[in-house]
Amino acid sequence: MSPQPRVFISYARADGEDFAESLAARITGAGIPVWRDREGLRGGRDWWEQIDQALSQVEFMAVVMTPGAVESEVVRKEWHLARERGVCIFPVIASDKLPWSEMPVWMRRGHCYDLTHQAEKFLNDLNTRCERIRTPFNVPDIGGHHVARPAPFGELIERIVNRGSDATGPVTVALRGGGGFGKSTLARSLCHDVRTRYAFHQGILWVELGEEKIRRLAARVEDMVFWLSGERPGFEDPMDASHRLRELLRDRNVLIVIDDVWRYSDAASFLVGGPGCAHLLTTRNRDVLPEGCIEVPVNEMEFDEALQLLGAGIPYHDVRAELERLAERLGRWPILMNLVNRVMRDRVERGQAADTAIRDANSRLDLHGLVAFDRQNSAARSDAVAKTVAISIDLLREARASPEGDAVARFEELAVFPRAADIPTAAVGRLWGYDEFRTTEL
Repeated sequence: MSPQPRVFISYARADGEDFAESLAARITGAGIPVWRDREGLRGGRDWWEQIDQALSQVEFMAVVMTPGAVESEVVRKEWHLARERGVCIFPVIASDKLPWSEMPVWMRRGHCYDLTHQAEKFLNDLNTRCERIRTPFNVPDIGGHHVARPAPFGELIERIVNRGSDATGPVTVALRGGGGFGKSTLARSLCHDVRTRYAFHQGILWVELGEEKIRRLAARVEDMVFWLSGERPGFEDPMDASHRLRELLRDRNVLIVIDDVWRYSDAASFLVGGPGCAHLLTTRNRDVLPEGCIEVPVNEMEFDEALQLLGAGIPYHDVRAELERLAERLGRWPILMNLVNRVMRDRVERGQAADTAIRDANSRLDLHGLVAFDRQNSAARSDAVAKTVAISIDLLREARASPEGDAVARFEELAVFPRAADIPTAAVGRLWGYDEFRTTEL
């Protein structure tokens, strides 16, 4: 039986394969088992699943540092996964033209081996035990067909990733907008972006709260304590768990994403950390934002973005005008355009013409309204417009913002006004029978 591999060699085939072969021979010659992709990968299985499994077994990763490795998405993905697994990473210089400024901070600041005069030290270090330090990353995949949204995404990069180094405390940013407008997708995209992973090189953590009252908030906070330290003290009080989280984050460089915030009291336990930390909230409600929070609005998609989402997988170039009109009818609302696209794309794949698929979509909307494309018995908001809207209306019902305590009825009365028009507050006040102050507050 072959010995358990201890070293995984990561390299870019474009300019690092020859060096990787010689490096593998040098390591195995010293009696240290190596996992090599040319020999370790087995046909018939997903290659990334096999790499994932290999990185769960080895102690060390030897990175063949070439310009191609720095640019390769696959190689970077291997680095990220190795850090999540707690694998010790040993960068080995294999080129005199390395773009140092484009390398991650943890690699630039760590020790890079030059085998021309450090070969013996390199092999001796591989014969030690790896002190496993995991870099937590529990962010969900982006999922589905993803359309870039440069405006809000660019602001997130500037506010969170490119912020100045003279901060005295953690920065807090919020993506705020209506349900189904893509706040969570934007947050996930930010977390998976290589610039963010390089900037927050000690971890990115994700917690989803939701509209229902959280009964085990302390356990949610303790999950983050576990990701950072491996410990589960069994806190009963959220404040105790938050205090421990604060201690762990004091000198770390970590991004915490708090998704779907409905109450400030739920989010407060996670809003801790030192100047190297940052918080990103997603919410529908401005009232939950902490003091000093930077708000990034998320509204309907731009036209080009909407067409990319609504027309994904559909040859719409000859029917662009019809697709634009459908996108506008759907309010350029991501959740609804995604649902309509699924149905139209399925019909086009079955042989239906694109113009017919668009016409059928409009007919369904005429007959059944915006819920025409909801999935049957869907439990997820991302698959149901009706649930997305209902949750927002429930928020109004809980708010009791109107003097009579029936904000939902006041909301429904606004339907008498034309769509997408600016309505003077005084006109709304006359409709509701309120004075200017009460109207503005509601």
